[in-house]
Amino acid sequence: MSNWRTAAADIVDSYSRISQRLADYPDGMFFCAKALARAVRDRDELPSWAFVTLGVEACHHLRSIGAWNQDEFIDLLCSKQADYGHDNINAFGLTGVAVRINDKMARLHNLINKAGDPRNETLVDTWHDIVGYSVIAQMLYNNTFDLPLREDYHND
Repeated sequence: MSNWRTAAADIVDSYSRISQRLADYPDGMFFCAKALARAVRDRDELPSWAFVTLGVEACHHLRSIGAWNQDEFIDLLCSKQADYGHDNINAFGLTGVAVRINDKMARLHNLINKAGDPRNETLVDTWHDIVGYSVIAQMLYNNTFDLPLREDYHND
């Protein structure tokens, strides 16, 4: 891998391809989020399968509602990475990513089970964040998270 975008794009591409073959299984996503929360709480090893499953399922859901554009998502992910940099994720590693995904899953669960529209970010934004954090987790597992961004993503 030569840069962050290429590493992220490879993972997003695999999620996207797998998601084309899935049926909706939102309970599976909540099971995965609970598995991550339990692992963090018990200080156990974080299961990579849970991150992958969350990312693939979120990608599938976005595709099913017509809100998935792989190229736009990769650009969004890289743009956010340019804004945040590496330090915020590196400070807490996979544990921090698991907590962030759990927050997004709790928000998703709350919004799905109540009437009305979200007051802040859209549900689509939340689904995108779940895919993004799962990609970041895979990059941490693959030791590609600290790769440099391409020059066109750097903030001046």
